[in-house]
Amino acid sequence: MKLKQNPGLLYAVNGMLMGLIVITPLAGFVCPGSAVILGFIGGPLFLTAESWFSRFKWFSDPIGLFSGHMVGGLFGILMISFFTNNAFASASGFSMLPNGVFFGGGFDAVRQLGIEALGIAVVMVAVFVLSFATVWFISKVFHGITTDYTKEEIVNPKGQ
Repeated sequence: MKLKQNPGLLYAVNGMLMGLIVITPLAGFVCPGSAVILGFIGGPLFLTAESWFSRFKWFSDPIGLFSGHMVGGLFGILMISFFTNNAFASASGFSMLPNGVFFGGGFDAVRQLGIEALGIAVVMVAVFVLSFATVWFISKVFHGITTDYTKEEIVNPKGQ
């Protein structure tokens, strides 16, 4: 998809959804103005992610669920260290969360960014390892996870 043409209704809806996905990790930590800014970033971020993921022939995601949720979620998590306002975080019960970089958080905000990046890396590795182990286990128990059925066997099982 070319980014200079009208992306259409599906992309408009996914762009709005991306704004919601981005703000979810930040909910309760940011002021309303920051939430609006992050929401507006969601649309172009979705188009960019969708365009990048669609380059791969092996990757099939016709409505952009993976690119929207993964990129939007990761972006939202990383933006905590930039947009957090301690007054809102304290009201949400997270008084130890420092102000973000854009609100004068300084070194504490950069440290928070490192904590979030480490958390993302740990979760991604854990999900990959657990998914790989699950697929390996299923393939061993059921002697594979794909079938080698012919088209005729699917249409006409057991020669009926």
